[in-house]
Amino acid sequence: MKQNIWSCRSVVVVVVLVMGIGFPSLGCFSPSFEEGRISCGPNGECPPGLSCAADRVCRSTSMPIDAAVDAKLIDGKPPIDGDTTAPNVPTLTLVTSSPANNNTPQLTGTTEVGTTVAIYTDSGCVTPEPGFEAVSMASLGTGVLVPVAGDTTTQFRARAKDPAGNPSACTSPVTYIEDSTAPVPPMVVDSLPASPSRSLTPTVRGTAEAGATVTLFSDAGCTMISGTPMVTDVGGAFAIPVSVTVGSTSTFYATARDVALNVSGCSLSNVGYNQDSSAVAVPTFTGTNPASPSKTSTTPMILGTTEASITVKLYTDNACNGTVAASGSSDASGLFSIPVTVAANTSMTFYGQAQDPVAGTLSLCSGTGITYTHDTVAPMPPLLTGSTPTSPSNATAPSVRPSRARRRRPTTPRSSSAAPRPARPCGCIARPPAPASRPRPGSPAAARSASASR
Repeated sequence: MKQNIWSCRSVVVVVVLVMGIGFPSLGCFSPSFEEGRISCGPNGECPPGLSCAADRVCRSTSMPIDAAVDAKLIDGKPPIDGDTTAPNVPTLTLVTSSPANNNTPQLTGTTEVGTTVAIYTDSGCVTPEPGFEAVSMASLGTGVLVPVAGDTTTQFRARAKDPAGNPSACTSPVTYIEDSTAPVPPMVVDSLPASPSRSLTPTVRGTAEAGATVTLFSDAGCTMISGTPMVTDVGGAFAIPVSVTVGSTSTFYATARDVALNVSGCSLSNVGYNQDSSAVAVPTFTGTNPASPSKTSTTPMILGTTEASITVKLYTDNACNGTVAASGSSDASGLFSIPVTVAANTSMTFYGQAQDPVAGTLSLCSGTGITYTHDTVAPMPPLLTGSTPTSPSNATAPSVRPSRARRRRPTTPRSSSAAPRPARPCGCIARPPAPASRPRPGSPAAARSASASR
């Protein structure tokens, strides 16, 4: 800010000609203080009794000037009638968010007191915008609305001008994007899991403009929102979870809203989803590998069938309660092969339950289990009890009568839920002793028996 605080006190000098030299910026002058109003000539010329100081102001050489008065006199800058110093560069700020669907964005800023500001949209601050050639400091601080064309990118700049007409440098550009065009409607592609499915919370997937917010709807008019809107990724993809009811059939549509808040029309594409409320099939066992009983493995495979791509859980409890003994998944044909572990020389029975891996729905527990026996215990040696015919005999091909082979039976672990076996009544009858066998007549035994009886 520049001020001229001096007024004429005693002598008015209009023109001073000393040896044909003029002083174009002479003003009111007093020998005591007012000499500070006189700027030096082009070659440092000053009136008599004054000399050109370093700040290009004629000053008294015989009378000192009070420092405070001198400071007020020039304020650290040349006086107005010799002012060539540019004002400070103003500041310029965009208030309106960008991009936006708004043709009159708001600009605010600050500038030096006493200056005005012009707003430009060209790169060199050459031609100010009509109506914004001289914006006051107060108006700029409050904010001005500058019109722009639709769907354009504008760079605003500003330049200040002081009362002497000195312009400041241009500000850095402030960029504003006006976007009045709605995005293209989204493409709704599929659901995860694919329909039909037992899942009650499928995810609907598709594509839209990158950075746009996609909203799903359950009607073709896009009025009934489903799920929570989400912003697409850099590739424009979206995946929005939705909730459906048991046994329902739903169709999903979508809209997109860009960062300028323009909303697309309802999507022409859609995705249908059927919630499958059917029960999961109970697993069926088909055998073990290796076959039971076996002495070769304590980690057999339990084989069976169920639905395709279903999780099968194995239990040692016939109600499928307690800890899961083992689990696996069926293939695309519904076949499963699940490894289990059994203790050596034991028998173990397994029961199965199937579970939909997506919806979590469980089947009933299999009514029939499958038993695997591991056995490495050899039977006891046979006990021979006699021959046919009895010995001695003249037969050359007698047959030997063995007793039933005796062996230890493998133990069977009993589940915690199994009931104890009831005691079996004996019902035993004492067997009389076997009668003594008679020797065959004419045999050596008969002869010995006759001799002994005499």
